[in-house]
Amino acid sequence: MTRVIVTVGGVDVPVTYNLNPDYYYLTIYADHKIVSGSEVKAMVHYENEVPTGTKGLYLSHYTNPDGVKRYLLTTQFESTGARMAFPCFDEPDLKAIFNFEISYRYSEYTAIFNMDPIGPPNQVGDRYTVKYQPTMKISTYILAMLISDFNTDSSGVSADGVKVRILGRKEWETETNWALEETLSVVDGLSEKFGYKYCNAFPEPSGPNGNCKSDQVSVPQFGAGAMENWGLITYREYYMHIDQARDPFRRKYYSTSIIGHELIHQWFGNLVTCPWWDEIYINEAFGSIGGYLGLIYSKSHAKINYQWEDEYLIDEGYSGMYTDGTTFSRPMVNNVNNGELKVE
Repeated sequence: MTRVIVTVGGVDVPVTYNLNPDYYYLTIYADHKIVSGSEVKAMVHYENEVPTGTKGLYLSHYTNPDGVKRYLLTTQFESTGARMAFPCFDEPDLKAIFNFEISYRYSEYTAIFNMDPIGPPNQVGDRYTVKYQPTMKISTYILAMLISDFNTDSSGVSADGVKVRILGRKEWETETNWALEETLSVVDGLSEKFGYKYCNAFPEPSGPNGNCKSDQVSVPQFGAGAMENWGLITYREYYMHIDQARDPFRRKYYSTSIIGHELIHQWFGNLVTCPWWDEIYINEAFGSIGGYLGLIYSKSHAKINYQWEDEYLIDEGYSGMYTDGTTFSRPMVNNVNNGELKVE
């Protein structure tokens, strides 16, 4: 059920609307002309069915050691998944400040958003409601939510005051230390590299009791490798849970590299954003570089001599020259992305 209320200059105006289910478009028509420069507010009341795929706001699950299936809600909004969850202007350069609150049931669950909560959950009956700090100006595709019974105790604060948590299955808590230490080191290293601290994008203050955070979440069903949501980065479980005695060097390498890839997006993609998806190189070209900077600024680099220059030359340099020599190479501004809203 959808209901739309529109005011112009504080006065309710009659409107009609239609929904395009193929593109998730809501088009609102006013019954009379609206004067340029008028303040227009639209309130949309809606209900949404949560799918079980891996796009938009979706239902995920895992089976705990007792054989019980546990469910969670998570998100993947890039490129046009936000509109599947709530009405919004779902284009990368249409940034806004979002004020969110999330209600959920079950005391063992937590609701996590891009920003920290303003206070503890407010309980009314069996329902818990959490209100969050307003976001920075942000694109819809990097908003994120997580409602789960995940472990939230694997945490630390970087030297620059970035609060970091590794969120995942409680039974895998002992396998989060690698990702936690690498994230704490890399996020501060990138702040120094670019001369713009990660926390500068967040409302003051930073530090243990501040608003500056970077949660890293391992999601059981996740279509992408990882997603750079501001303050709430999501990954496949493979990258976040490392048993340092069991897992080989290459798995640890990939974990550190993808953490660097996602964290550099907090500058290239989140702060500096492509106006449309045909210029996605602003995100992903620098994201590829971030994978190597992650190795350089990682804590593990103190003990491991990563041969990142050789890997960069082979994986990025030679492969780029090979692709440029083919008939299917693409321009930096990739207009093919326009019609199908691709991110590649």
